Amino acid sequence: MIQVIIFEVSDKDNVGGRDALCCTSDLAKNEGCDEGKVIIKPSLNDPHWPFSISINLEANLPQTSIHIERVNITKTGFYNVFFVFCDPELKDLIIDGSTIWKNPSGYLPGSMAPLLSFYGKLSLAYMLLGLAWFLSCLRNWKDLVQLHKYLTLIIALGMCETTLWYFDYANFNSSGFRPIGITIWAVTIGAIKKVISRVLMLAISMGYSVVRLTLGAETLKIAILGGTYFLAAEALDIFENVPNFQNYENSPIA
Repeated sequence: MIQVIIFEVSDKDNVGGRDALCCTSDLAKNEGCDEGKVIIKPSLNDPHWPFSISINLEANLPQTSIHIERVNITKTGFYNVFFVFCDPELKDLIIDGSTIWKNPSGYLPGSMAPLLSFYGKLSLAYMLLGLAWFLSCLRNWKDLVQLHKYLTLIIALGMCETTLWYFDYANFNSSGFRPIGITIWAVTIGAIKKVISRVLMLAISMGYSVVRLTLGAETLKIAILGGTYFLAAEALDIFENVPNFQNYENSPIA
């Protein structure tokens, strides 16, 4: 028998005894726990918490799966999941497996769930901004300068970036799999947008398209600075958004 124990970190004292996690014969006599099972002390606020279910593995069937279990989470916190067997004869047993978690709204973790609606609304805002900018440029096309073309590119990149992030989170939420290709594209387009916007701000501060038509010898320095910033921004966003990208395509989020 393998027990699955789920509890919030503040309830850790409700799982296990003073010196043992499992109930032995001596503890069963002295404390009245169930011998061969994990010692669980029901919470004062909820007698059904910590949550526990049992799985039985047959000797000739080394694999098993459990049916879907609904666990009611009533408060925000950090939750632990223990897979425990208390038979001392199985001390060298190694258990390997995975768990798949789904919230009522989908597979997105609680910390990421608000990002789905955020990027959906931001994509719509970028579309409206792009339409207004395009109509304005169309009315004043005779007065456009190089600066306006770069601004158009930044708006287009922002529209693509937010749309890709929305589809990234939408696919993650519906399937439980992180689409690594979309994530990397969103990160890369976002890094390009950051580079262009910052380099453009620096160039304008140096007088480009205002009092100078070109930056002359300073162009190469700005290009090197922009390339360095792109590499740094791309690496940072990859590590922040794709920490275990090699596992996302092959296994559900566990």
